[in-house]
Amino acid sequence: MKKYIAIAVLMLGTLANASGTLKVPSLKSDCNVYIAVEDNGKTTFDSAAQVAPYNRCLGYVKGMADEMAGEIFIGTVGTPSGTVYTGQWNGSGDINQVIRVFVKYVNEHPDMLDKEISLVFRTSVDSIGLYTYTKRPKSIVPSDN
Repeated sequence: MKKYIAIAVLMLGTLANASGTLKVPSLKSDCNVYIAVEDNGKTTFDSAAQVAPYNRCLGYVKGMADEMAGEIFIGTVGTPSGTVYTGQWNGSGDINQVIRVFVKYVNEHPDMLDKEISLVFRTSVDSIGLYTYTKRPKSIVPSDN
């Protein structure tokens, strides 16, 4: 039993460390490789060196997009207490488009290179309305009444 607990702790530590080490410049570089592969006119990679960055970009963006789909949260700053919002993807949610939007945004906003990666990702898709937030008609937060 202790063996399994130790393995679980090591795995969680590794996952937490991995998520904390990916930086905007690294993801941008990986996604540039993704775009180059998608635009090469072939159904294969140009070299084996493209495989890992292609998959890192695709995996991170797909993971973020899946996590963001339908998320529900309570507004805080500048919203009435208890106001609930739902986030949603607009359009087809095509991952290829989402990746290109992220890279274009970062290219146009180099000041964002040192910011937290999930913030930059969210800001990039928010900036063109690819992802929006809708106020829910009824609050799910209990009232004081």
